[in-house]
Amino acid sequence: MSVCLTLCCCIAGIKLYACDVCEVRCSSNVALRDHYALHSDIRPYSCNICARSFRQVSCFRRHLQTHSSEQCYQCLVCQQRFSQAVYLKSHMKKHTGALSALCRVMTVINSFMLNVF
Repeated sequence: MSVCLTLCCCIAGIKLYACDVCEVRCSSNVALRDHYALHSDIRPYSCNICARSFRQVSCFRRHLQTHSSEQCYQCLVCQQRFSQAVYLKSHMKKHTGALSALCRVMTVINSFMLNVF
């Protein structure tokens, strides 16, 4: 398949590559190859800290963040920090009322900024 066609399909969200095992469709050959790892018992990525192993490099990298003291994701409501986006997303459920109020304030600020500039 040509690079141009693959790129166009990727941009359009068309998934041309199908898994032979479970019929999941992927947008690229690389993504399909990564997906095939889920059907294998081989776990080539091992954590040096806790010895957990992973089939996919993306899962391994996400796991490594659990051992990190670096907390890159911050709640806009209470400024609490998290090491993973999924923890922040779960935390944000506590702020449903405050979050909707914050969203309204941000919408007003954004529209004001658009009108000023």
